Amino acid sequence: MTLTYEEIGKTLEKFVLPIGGSFKLFDKNMHLHYDTKPSPLCKILLTKAPAICKNFMEEIFSETKKTKEPFIEKCPVGKLVFAIPIHENNQFLGAAIGSVGFASFSRRRRRTLIEISKEANIPEEKLLKVAENEFLSRKYFTTTHKNIFFREIRNRENLINILNRFARTLKIKAQLKKIKTECKYTYELADAVEYMIAGNFSKNSETEGITEEKLIKQLVEIAKETCRELLDIAMSESIRWKAYHDNLTGVYNRYVLDEEISKIEELKIAPVAFILIDMDNLKKINDKYGHKAGDKAIYAVAQSIKEAVRRNDIVVRLGGDEFIIVLPGFSEKKVMEIIYRIERNIKEVKKIHNLPFNLTVSMGYEIIQKPEKAKDAIIKADKKMYSCKKCKKDKN
Repeated sequence: MTLTYEEIGKTLEKFVLPIGGSFKLFDKNMHLHYDTKPSPLCKILLTKAPAICKNFMEEIFSETKKTKEPFIEKCPVGKLVFAIPIHENNQFLGAAIGSVGFASFSRRRRRTLIEISKEANIPEEKLLKVAENEFLSRKYFTTTHKNIFFREIRNRENLINILNRFARTLKIKAQLKKIKTECKYTYELADAVEYMIAGNFSKNSETEGITEEKLIKQLVEIAKETCRELLDIAMSESIRWKAYHDNLTGVYNRYVLDEEISKIEELKIAPVAFILIDMDNLKKINDKYGHKAGDKAIYAVAQSIKEAVRRNDIVVRLGGDEFIIVLPGFSEKKVMEIIYRIERNIKEVKKIHNLPFNLTVSMGYEIIQKPEKAKDAIIKADKKMYSCKKCKKDKN
């Protein structure tokens, strides 16, 4: 084995820590060799519900033996889990398994966390609060690591690209070690470049001086400065849109829903209708056709909903495959018209979006006459929506 587990672990840190992740590095017998600090939620689950974590980890590790490519899964509580098989000369040496925050934080995920809290005897509110903080903050744990330049992953493809760059970097690192280079600055320069490959453009203050080594490091710092500037420009152009919208579908995010509820309560707006919409059988679609097809289906449903309402109506993706529409001033008759249009549009998505499967959704609604009852109305609409979903399953 050319590289030690510690060298592999420290290299992976450069790629994973900047996106708020953590991981464990195992050998081929699943013995732990390197471990980063877990997120607060993972720490609670590892302590209070170790069986859930252990079983899932063993399943993922088993899958790493069947492939040479990094892959991503969702754990039972909705965290985005990555796995990287480690090979050398076509021999399986082990795998790194870790998580990078939440793939989604939908109502379904909340219910899963509540079930786990009961099984593991963990206070429900504590577990939900920790999970929600991780989902909203985008920085999933604290670290004293001095070379951290936090940034956000945009989607699964973005994360897979990061993991593939790590795998390619690791291969070059191993080849470099075999060569036994004579240049005394090679490894330090390679280390600095690795940070940049990982998208980690943090400043390094230890570059002052006019020696050959210091001058090379100063060039690296100038390159990192350029990268930071380009990143700032790109972020400033999209930051306002991203603050209020869901990346995948383009509809509003949960922040906007919270703002709308506050506005309804403060301005005492009534009546207000809430329609909850949940896709049927998304898991089956993901399992059979892959997550890209699942994302395409979620996007298609979002467009069907948007086309059924007015331009200024509030459509929010709650997370996963769940959506909510907020309709101030709507009567029950008008709500039923919206529901009819959504159902009609959903029937056409297979043809319009070129999907290899049909889509259906379950819906529930509630109309309030008192603005302070907005949150209660959403809960009631959610229950009606799941009653609708249950009726469909019972018929099948």
